[in-house]
Amino acid sequence: MRYLICILLLAGLYSCSGGNKANEEVNSDVYYTCSMDPQVISNKPGTCPICHMELTPVNKKSMAVSNSIELSEQQVLLGNIHADTIGQYATRGNLLLNAELSPDQEALQVMSAKIPGRLDRLYFKTSGDFVKKGQALFQIYSEPMFTAQQELLTLVAQQAALKNHSIDFEQLIRGAKHKLLLWGMTHQQLGAMLESGKANPITTIYADRSGYIKEVNAQEGAYVAEGSPVLSLLQLDPIWVEAQVYASQVAQVRLPAKARVSVEGIEGVYNITLDKMNPQLQTGSRLNLIRGKLDNPGQVFKPGMQAMVNIQQALDTSLTLPIDAIIREEGMEMIWVQDSIGKFSRKMIKTGQEVGNRVTVKGINPGEAVVTSGVYLLNSEYKLKNGAGMEHMH
Repeated sequence: MRYLICILLLAGLYSCSGGNKANEEVNSDVYYTCSMDPQVISNKPGTCPICHMELTPVNKKSMAVSNSIELSEQQVLLGNIHADTIGQYATRGNLLLNAELSPDQEALQVMSAKIPGRLDRLYFKTSGDFVKKGQALFQIYSEPMFTAQQELLTLVAQQAALKNHSIDFEQLIRGAKHKLLLWGMTHQQLGAMLESGKANPITTIYADRSGYIKEVNAQEGAYVAEGSPVLSLLQLDPIWVEAQVYASQVAQVRLPAKARVSVEGIEGVYNITLDKMNPQLQTGSRLNLIRGKLDNPGQVFKPGMQAMVNIQQALDTSLTLPIDAIIREEGMEMIWVQDSIGKFSRKMIKTGQEVGNRVTVKGINPGEAVVTSGVYLLNSEYKLKNGAGMEHMH
Protein backbone atom coordinates (compact mmCIF):
# COMPACT_ATOMS: atom_id res chain seq x y z
CA MET A 1 0.00 0.00 0.00
CA ARG A 2 2.78 2.45 0.97
CA TYR A 3 4.59 1.60 -2.28
CA LEU A 4 1.51 2.41 -4.34
CA ILE A 5 1.06 5.78 -2.59
CA CYS A 6 4.72 6.79 -3.34
CA ILE A 7 4.29 5.96 -7.02
CA LEU A 8 1.13 8.07 -7.23
CA LEU A 9 2.82 11.05 -5.51
CA LEU A 10 5.85 10.93 -7.84
CA ALA A 11 3.60 10.70 -10.88
CA GLY A 12 1.67 13.73 -9.69
CA LEU A 13 4.83 15.81 -9.16
CA TYR A 14 6.20 14.87 -12.61
CA SER A 15 2.90 15.76 -14.20
CA CYS A 16 2.87 19.20 -12.55
CA SER A 17 6.47 20.06 -13.42
CA GLY A 18 6.20 18.80 -17.00
CA GLY A 19 2.98 20.67 -17.52
CA ASN A 20 4.51 23.96 -16.31
CA LYS A 21 7.48 23.56 -18.62
CA ALA A 22 5.26 22.79 -21.53
CA ASN A 23 3.14 25.85 -20.80
CA GLU A 24 6.32 27.94 -20.58
CA GLU A 25 7.60 26.76 -23.94
CA VAL A 26 4.34 27.10 -25.88
CA ASN A 27 3.09 30.31 -24.26
CA SER A 28 2.05 32.29 -27.38
CA ASP A 29 2.06 35.61 -25.51
CA VAL A 30 5.79 35.45 -24.67
CA TYR A 31 8.94 35.43 -26.79
CA TYR A 32 12.57 35.37 -25.68
CA THR A 33 15.33 37.76 -26.72
CA CYS A 34 18.80 38.85 -25.65
CA SER A 35 19.32 42.24 -24.07
CA MET A 36 22.79 42.37 -25.60
CA ASP A 37 21.81 41.09 -29.05
CA PRO A 38 18.16 42.07 -29.63
CA GLN A 39 18.18 40.54 -33.12
CA VAL A 40 18.13 37.10 -31.42
CA ILE A 41 14.48 36.00 -30.97
CA SER A 42 13.24 32.60 -29.81
CA ASN A 43 9.87 31.14 -28.83
CA LYS A 44 11.41 29.23 -25.92
CA PRO A 45 13.93 29.95 -23.13
CA GLY A 46 17.62 29.31 -23.61
CA THR A 47 20.94 31.11 -24.12
CA CYS A 48 21.99 33.63 -26.74
CA PRO A 49 24.04 31.96 -29.52
CA ILE A 50 26.16 35.13 -29.80
CA CYS A 51 27.02 36.19 -26.23
CA HIS A 52 25.69 33.07 -24.38
CA MET A 53 23.64 35.10 -21.89
CA GLU A 54 20.28 33.83 -20.69
CA LEU A 55 17.44 34.93 -22.96
CA THR A 56 14.96 37.35 -21.41
CA PRO A 57 11.19 36.72 -21.70
CA VAL A 58 9.21 39.56 -23.30
CA ASN A 59 5.45 39.87 -23.43
CA LYS A 60 4.35 40.33 -27.03
CA LYS A 61 1.80 42.89 -25.96
CA SER A 62 4.67 45.17 -24.86
CA MET A 63 6.84 44.20 -27.84
CA ALA A 64 6.95 47.70 -29.30
CA VAL A 65 8.33 49.14 -26.07
CA SER A 66 11.62 47.25 -26.42
CA ASN A 67 12.47 48.78 -29.76
CA SER A 68 10.56 52.05 -30.04
CA ILE A 69 9.88 55.33 -28.33
CA GLU A 70 7.12 57.92 -28.50
CA LEU A 71 7.82 61.63 -27.98
CA SER A 72 5.55 64.60 -27.62
CA GLU A 73 5.47 67.34 -30.22
CA GLN A 74 7.31 69.64 -27.81
CA GLN A 75 10.08 67.06 -27.24
CA VAL A 76 10.55 66.64 -31.00
CA LEU A 77 10.84 70.40 -31.46
CA LEU A 78 13.21 70.91 -28.53
CA GLY A 79 15.41 67.99 -29.65
CA ASN A 80 15.51 69.32 -33.24
CA ILE A 81 14.56 65.84 -34.45
CA HIS A 82 14.04 65.59 -38.20
CA ALA A 83 13.63 62.65 -40.56
CA ASP A 84 14.40 62.36 -44.26
CA THR A 85 12.89 59.94 -46.75
CA ILE A 86 15.56 57.57 -48.07
CA GLY A 87 16.09 57.05 -51.79
CA GLN A 88 18.67 55.55 -54.12
CA TYR A 89 21.52 57.70 -55.36
CA ALA A 90 24.29 57.25 -57.93
CA THR A 91 27.19 58.39 -55.78
CA ARG A 92 30.55 59.69 -56.95
CA GLY A 93 33.69 59.76 -54.92
CA ASN A 94 37.15 61.28 -55.08
CA LEU A 95 40.06 59.01 -54.25
CA LEU A 96 43.33 60.86 -53.58
CA LEU A 97 46.45 58.74 -53.94
CA ASN A 98 50.18 59.38 -53.55
CA ALA A 99 52.10 58.64 -56.73
CA GLU A 100 55.57 58.64 -58.25
CA LEU A 101 56.77 59.04 -61.82
CA SER A 102 58.75 56.15 -63.24
CA PRO A 103 60.11 55.12 -66.66
CA ASP A 104 57.83 53.28 -69.03
CA GLN A 105 59.35 49.80 -68.91
CA GLU A 106 57.53 48.93 -72.12
CA ALA A 107 59.68 51.57 -73.89
CA LEU A 108 62.99 50.03 -72.77
CA GLN A 109 65.25 49.20 -75.71
CA VAL A 110 68.24 46.92 -75.24
CA MET A 111 70.96 47.54 -77.84
CA SER A 112 72.67 44.20 -78.41
CA ALA A 113 75.57 43.10 -80.58
CA LYS A 114 74.03 41.55 -83.68
CA ILE A 115 77.35 40.03 -84.71
CA PRO A 116 80.31 38.68 -82.72
CA GLY A 117 83.26 41.03 -82.43
CA ARG A 118 85.23 43.49 -80.30
CA LEU A 119 83.78 46.77 -78.97
CA ASP A 120 86.16 49.21 -80.56
CA ARG A 121 84.50 52.33 -79.09
CA LEU A 122 81.64 53.29 -76.74
CA TYR A 123 80.26 56.79 -77.32
CA PHE A 124 78.16 56.72 -74.12
CA LYS A 125 79.50 55.28 -70.89
CA THR A 126 77.31 56.83 -68.16
CA SER A 127 73.76 56.01 -67.11
CA GLY A 128 71.41 58.97 -67.44
CA ASP A 129 73.06 60.46 -70.53
CA PHE A 130 70.56 61.59 -73.14
CA VAL A 131 70.87 60.16 -76.65
CA LYS A 132 69.28 61.74 -79.70
CA LYS A 133 67.94 59.63 -82.54
CA GLY A 134 70.70 59.11 -85.11
CA GLN A 135 73.63 59.54 -82.72
CA ALA A 136 76.43 56.96 -82.76
CA LEU A 137 76.25 54.51 -79.84
CA PHE A 138 79.24 52.23 -80.34
CA GLN A 139 81.65 50.80 -82.91
CA ILE A 140 82.28 47.10 -83.31
CA TYR A 141 85.19 45.37 -85.05
CA SER A 142 83.86 42.21 -86.64
CA GLU A 143 85.55 39.77 -89.04
CA PRO A 144 82.19 38.21 -90.05
CA MET A 145 80.91 41.67 -90.99
CA PHE A 146 84.07 42.35 -93.01
CA THR A 147 83.71 39.01 -94.84
CA ALA A 148 80.00 39.64 -95.61
CA GLN A 149 80.84 43.06 -97.06
CA GLN A 150 83.53 41.55 -99.29
CA GLU A 151 81.06 38.91 -100.53
CA LEU A 152 78.60 41.64 -101.51
CA LEU A 153 81.28 43.63 -103.34
CA THR A 154 82.34 40.46 -105.18
CA LEU A 155 78.77 39.73 -106.30
CA VAL A 156 78.35 43.28 -107.58
CA ALA A 157 81.62 43.03 -109.52
CA GLN A 158 80.67 39.66 -111.02
CA GLN A 159 77.26 40.96 -112.05
CA ALA A 160 78.93 43.80 -113.94
CA ALA A 161 81.45 41.46 -115.61
CA LEU A 162 79.03 38.63 -116.50
CA LYS A 163 75.99 40.49 -117.78
CA ASN A 164 74.58 37.64 -119.88
CA HIS A 165 75.30 34.86 -117.40
CA SER A 166 72.47 32.61 -116.21
CA ILE A 167 73.28 33.22 -112.53
CA ASP A 168 70.59 35.34 -110.82
CA PHE A 169 72.93 37.95 -109.38
CA GLU A 170 70.02 40.26 -108.43
CA GLN A 171 68.65 37.73 -105.94
CA LEU A 172 72.11 36.96 -104.53
CA ILE A 173 72.88 40.67 -104.07
CA ARG A 174 69.51 41.26 -102.34
CA GLY A 175 70.28 38.42 -99.92
CA ALA A 176 73.78 39.76 -99.15
CA LYS A 177 72.44 43.29 -98.52
CA HIS A 178 69.66 41.97 -96.27
CA LYS A 179 72.20 40.10 -94.11
CA LEU A 180 74.32 43.23 -93.62
CA LEU A 181 71.24 45.28 -92.68
CA LEU A 182 70.23 42.65 -90.14
CA TRP A 183 73.72 42.82 -88.63
CA GLY A 184 73.33 46.54 -87.92
CA MET A 185 74.47 48.45 -90.99
CA THR A 186 72.22 51.30 -92.13
CA HIS A 187 71.12 51.87 -95.73
CA GLN A 188 73.40 54.93 -95.81
CA GLN A 189 76.41 52.87 -94.65
CA LEU A 190 75.60 50.18 -97.18
CA GLY A 191 75.37 52.70 -100.01
CA ALA A 192 78.65 54.37 -99.01
CA MET A 193 80.41 51.02 -98.90
CA LEU A 194 79.17 50.03 -102.38
CA GLU A 195 80.14 53.43 -103.76
CA SER A 196 83.67 53.23 -102.35
CA GLY A 197 84.06 49.57 -103.26
CA LYS A 198 85.91 48.90 -99.99
CA ALA A 199 84.91 46.66 -97.06
CA ASN A 200 85.48 47.87 -93.49
CA PRO A 201 85.71 45.56 -90.44
CA ILE A 202 84.63 48.41 -88.13
CA THR A 203 80.90 49.22 -88.13
CA THR A 204 79.29 52.12 -86.26
CA ILE A 205 75.90 51.38 -84.63
CA TYR A 206 73.45 54.30 -84.39
CA ALA A 207 70.44 54.99 -82.17
CA ASP A 208 67.12 54.54 -83.97
CA ARG A 209 65.27 56.50 -81.26
CA SER A 210 65.91 59.12 -78.60
CA GLY A 211 66.19 58.22 -74.94
CA TYR A 212 68.27 58.07 -71.79
CA ILE A 213 71.03 55.57 -71.14
CA LYS A 214 69.61 53.27 -68.48
CA GLU A 215 72.54 50.87 -68.24
CA VAL A 216 75.90 50.23 -69.92
CA ASN A 217 76.52 46.49 -70.06
CA ALA A 218 79.94 46.26 -71.73
CA GLN A 219 83.33 47.97 -71.82
CA GLU A 220 85.51 49.24 -74.64
CA GLY A 221 87.88 46.55 -75.91
CA ALA A 222 85.66 43.71 -74.69
CA TYR A 223 84.72 40.88 -77.04
CA VAL A 224 80.99 40.31 -77.33
CA ALA A 225 79.03 37.39 -78.68
CA GLU A 226 76.04 37.69 -80.97
CA GLY A 227 73.07 38.86 -78.89
CA SER A 228 75.13 40.19 -75.97
CA PRO A 229 73.64 43.42 -74.50
CA VAL A 230 75.85 46.48 -74.92
CA LEU A 231 73.62 49.19 -73.43
CA SER A 232 69.94 49.97 -72.88
CA LEU A 233 67.94 53.07 -73.84
CA LEU A 234 64.89 54.30 -71.98
CA GLN A 235 62.31 56.67 -73.41
CA LEU A 236 60.51 59.12 -71.10
CA ASP A 237 57.71 60.11 -73.46
CA PRO A 238 55.33 58.91 -72.26
CA ILE A 239 56.26 58.41 -68.61
CA TRP A 240 54.48 56.23 -66.08
CA VAL A 241 52.48 57.61 -63.16
CA GLU A 242 52.41 54.91 -60.48
CA ALA A 243 49.78 55.56 -57.80
CA GLN A 244 49.88 53.76 -54.46
CA VAL A 245 46.57 52.23 -53.37
CA TYR A 246 45.96 50.33 -50.12
CA ALA A 247 44.57 46.82 -50.30
CA SER A 248 41.34 48.07 -48.67
CA GLN A 249 40.92 50.64 -51.48
CA VAL A 250 41.49 48.30 -54.43
CA ALA A 251 37.77 47.49 -54.73
CA GLN A 252 37.02 51.21 -55.18
CA VAL A 253 39.17 51.48 -58.31
CA ARG A 254 37.63 50.30 -61.55
CA LEU A 255 40.00 50.27 -64.50
CA PRO A 256 40.25 52.01 -66.83
CA ALA A 257 39.78 55.06 -64.58
CA LYS A 258 40.03 58.71 -65.54
CA ALA A 259 42.26 60.70 -63.18
CA ARG A 260 43.84 64.12 -62.69
CA VAL A 261 47.56 64.33 -61.86
CA SER A 262 49.51 67.14 -60.22
CA VAL A 263 53.31 66.78 -60.12
CA GLU A 264 55.36 68.32 -57.31
CA GLY A 265 57.35 71.31 -58.50
CA ILE A 266 55.50 71.62 -61.83
CA GLU A 267 52.49 73.85 -62.38
CA GLY A 268 49.30 72.51 -63.86
CA VAL A 269 47.01 69.51 -63.60
CA TYR A 270 47.13 66.78 -66.24
CA ASN A 271 44.59 64.22 -67.42
CA ILE A 272 45.57 60.56 -67.60
CA THR A 273 43.88 57.18 -67.81
CA LEU A 274 44.87 54.58 -65.22
CA ASP A 275 44.67 51.24 -66.99
CA LYS A 276 47.03 48.78 -65.30
CA MET A 277 47.25 47.32 -61.80
CA ASN A 278 49.93 45.08 -60.31
CA PRO A 279 48.63 41.54 -59.80
CA GLN A 280 50.02 41.44 -56.25
CA LEU A 281 50.86 43.73 -53.34
CA GLN A 282 54.31 45.24 -53.06
CA THR A 283 56.72 43.15 -51.01
CA GLY A 284 56.69 44.11 -47.33
CA SER A 285 53.71 46.46 -47.57
CA ARG A 286 49.93 46.54 -47.93
CA LEU A 287 50.18 48.75 -51.02
CA ASN A 288 49.39 47.98 -54.61
CA LEU A 289 50.34 50.04 -57.66
CA ILE A 290 48.05 51.27 -60.42
CA ARG A 291 49.56 53.10 -63.34
CA GLY A 292 48.81 55.18 -66.39
CA LYS A 293 50.87 56.96 -69.05
CA LEU A 294 51.51 60.72 -68.96
CA ASP A 295 52.57 62.47 -72.17
CA ASN A 296 56.02 64.01 -71.78
CA PRO A 297 57.08 65.50 -75.14
CA GLY A 298 59.34 68.15 -73.59
CA GLN A 299 60.96 65.68 -71.16
CA VAL A 300 59.81 67.95 -68.29
CA PHE A 301 58.75 65.05 -66.10
CA LYS A 302 61.55 62.94 -64.65
CA PRO A 303 61.56 59.53 -62.94
CA GLY A 304 61.31 59.83 -59.16
CA MET A 305 59.16 62.98 -59.11
CA GLN A 306 56.33 62.85 -56.55
CA ALA A 307 52.73 63.40 -57.62
CA MET A 308 49.12 63.30 -56.43
CA VAL A 309 46.45 61.37 -58.33
CA ASN A 310 42.77 62.28 -58.00
CA ILE A 311 40.40 59.56 -59.23
CA GLN A 312 36.75 60.47 -59.62
CA GLN A 313 34.38 57.73 -60.67
CA ALA A 314 30.78 56.66 -60.17
CA LEU A 315 29.99 54.08 -57.52
CA ASP A 316 26.99 51.75 -57.60
CA THR A 317 23.52 53.21 -57.35
CA SER A 318 22.67 52.47 -53.73
CA LEU A 319 20.92 53.62 -50.58
CA THR A 320 22.92 56.20 -48.69
CA LEU A 321 22.50 58.04 -45.40
CA PRO A 322 24.25 61.00 -43.80
CA ILE A 323 27.03 59.66 -41.58
CA ASP A 324 25.52 61.59 -38.65
CA ALA A 325 22.37 59.45 -38.89
CA ILE A 326 24.30 56.32 -37.89
CA ILE A 327 24.68 55.35 -34.23
CA ARG A 328 27.73 53.22 -33.58
CA GLU A 329 27.94 51.63 -30.15
CA GLU A 330 30.58 49.02 -29.38
CA GLY A 331 30.50 47.28 -32.74
CA MET A 332 26.79 47.74 -33.41
CA GLU A 333 25.33 50.07 -36.08
CA MET A 334 21.75 51.31 -35.91
CA ILE A 335 19.44 54.08 -37.08
CA TRP A 336 16.15 55.56 -35.90
CA VAL A 337 13.16 55.34 -38.22
CA GLN A 338 10.11 57.60 -37.89
CA ASP A 339 7.07 55.32 -38.00
CA SER A 340 4.54 58.13 -37.61
CA ILE A 341 4.36 61.59 -36.05
CA GLY A 342 6.16 61.39 -32.70
CA LYS A 343 6.77 57.62 -32.94
CA PHE A 344 10.24 56.24 -33.65
CA SER A 345 11.81 52.77 -33.74
CA ARG A 346 15.37 51.49 -33.80
CA LYS A 347 16.70 49.46 -36.70
CA MET A 348 19.94 47.51 -37.12
CA ILE A 349 21.85 48.22 -40.34
CA LYS A 350 25.16 47.53 -42.03
CA THR A 351 27.24 50.36 -43.48
CA GLY A 352 29.48 50.26 -46.53
CA GLN A 353 31.56 52.75 -48.50
CA GLU A 354 31.80 56.33 -47.16
CA VAL A 355 31.60 59.01 -49.86
CA GLY A 356 31.98 62.54 -48.52
CA ASN A 357 29.51 63.00 -45.65
CA ARG A 358 27.32 60.07 -46.69
CA VAL A 359 27.64 56.32 -46.37
CA THR A 360 26.06 53.43 -48.27
CA VAL A 361 23.82 51.23 -46.10
CA LYS A 362 22.06 47.87 -46.15
CA GLY A 363 19.11 46.89 -44.01
CA ILE A 364 16.70 49.71 -44.90
CA ASN A 365 14.17 50.14 -47.68
CA PRO A 366 13.65 53.06 -50.07
CA GLY A 367 10.94 55.38 -48.80
CA GLU A 368 11.62 54.86 -45.11
CA ALA A 369 11.84 58.05 -43.04
CA VAL A 370 15.19 57.93 -41.23
CA VAL A 371 16.05 60.37 -38.45
CA THR A 372 19.00 62.48 -39.63
CA SER A 373 18.99 65.24 -36.99
CA GLY A 374 18.77 64.84 -33.22
CA VAL A 375 19.73 61.18 -33.45
CA TYR A 376 21.81 61.01 -30.28
CA LEU A 377 19.28 63.01 -28.23
CA LEU A 378 16.59 60.55 -29.35
CA ASN A 379 18.82 57.61 -28.45
CA SER A 380 19.60 59.07 -25.01
CA GLU A 381 15.90 59.57 -24.30
CA TYR A 382 15.28 55.97 -25.29
CA LYS A 383 17.95 54.74 -22.88
CA LEU A 384 16.49 56.76 -20.03
CA LYS A 385 12.99 55.39 -20.61
CA ASN A 386 14.17 51.77 -20.92
CA GLY A 387 16.46 51.78 -17.89
CA ALA A 388 19.41 49.50 -17.38
CA GLY A 389 18.49 47.12 -20.17
CA MET A 390 20.17 49.42 -22.69
CA GLU A 391 23.36 49.61 -20.68
CA HIS A 392 24.13 46.06 -21.75
CA MET A 393 23.68 46.76 -25.46
CA HIS A 394 26.77 46.44 -27.63
